Amino acid sequence: MKICAACALELPEDSFSNEQWQRKLPHRRCTECITDEQVAQLTAPSCWICLGDEADKQEVLRRDCSCRGTNAGFVHLSCLVEYAERKNLAWIEVVGSRDIKEFRKPWAVCPNCHQHYQNALSVDMANEFVSFVQKEHPDNKQKQVEALELKLSSLCKSLTPVQVDEAKEVATRLLVLIGQMKVETLTLPTRYMQAEAFTYYNLGMIAHNVNKEESYQEALVHYNKCLELSTAINFGELIAIAKYIISLARSRLEREDVTQNEEEHVKICQDLYLMRVTTHGEEHAGAIKSGMMLAVAFWNANRRIEATRLLKGLVAVSERVNGPQNGTTKRAKSLLQEVNAHQAD
Repeated sequence: MKICAACALELPEDSFSNEQWQRKLPHRRCTECITDEQVAQLTAPSCWICLGDEADKQEVLRRDCSCRGTNAGFVHLSCLVEYAERKNLAWIEVVGSRDIKEFRKPWAVCPNCHQHYQNALSVDMANEFVSFVQKEHPDNKQKQVEALELKLSSLCKSLTPVQVDEAKEVATRLLVLIGQMKVETLTLPTRYMQAEAFTYYNLGMIAHNVNKEESYQEALVHYNKCLELSTAINFGELIAIAKYIISLARSRLEREDVTQNEEEHVKICQDLYLMRVTTHGEEHAGAIKSGMMLAVAFWNANRRIEATRLLKGLVAVSERVNGPQNGTTKRAKSLLQEVNAHQAD
């Protein structure tokens, strides 16, 4: 027996549809009480955590991940923050037995589709993560680095001009923290040496996107530092990325046509794509993005059949894993449409 929220009667299971029987009381309706209007209300998106809708908390529902379906993955930001805080507070750190990456995961990855948050939700969650660590772990430099690195990477995924100064400030704080850790620790864990290299990579990307001659000079300085640090720890993926972007920045700086170095770009992109597919699998977001870089390199090298074939495969993989509305899927589709349009011309 369960209670119908509309008529307030306690009724047997056969008085409810299978879907309604599984719902919690505020959203449960018996067969007699469901009207067309009520059906529309009941099938409207609701928060997967509190089961409320936008009106319940006067807060818009968000779904910037890879969840699909009419009512899957929607969430209030405040509920998601509370969920991540509970996960972090329950996380017991035991030296040598816990992976620090798990501490950051609730703020970065949807627990339902297991894909990273995107767009504004990614930045909002990173900001909340920074605030949480400052409040709960003000003296823990490792956790502060985790939070700041997530914020920097979230900002740099879709950096807008108004976010440039903020991103630079976060990068500076990261480098200061890592510098302090080097002084305090005999051997800095590899994870934070990687974080330092990635910080210089992101600083290079910030300067590169300004699209001016002096900014390319600045970008090259950061990229070369990234390459130096990556080489010192034998960080293969970032070495390949750094070599590629250094090549691009030099071409821009020297006012060369990027296609003059097309075969070099193809080789670097092939190495990176193969490395990521081998390490993470073809469905990994990094592998798909590297595949798009390789497709562009193929196109610039006039290897257009290979570019088209690769992009078709990437679109299919991203649609299957991330869904058609995912940003990565849309970028892959846009590239494929551009390639097809040029071929038609």
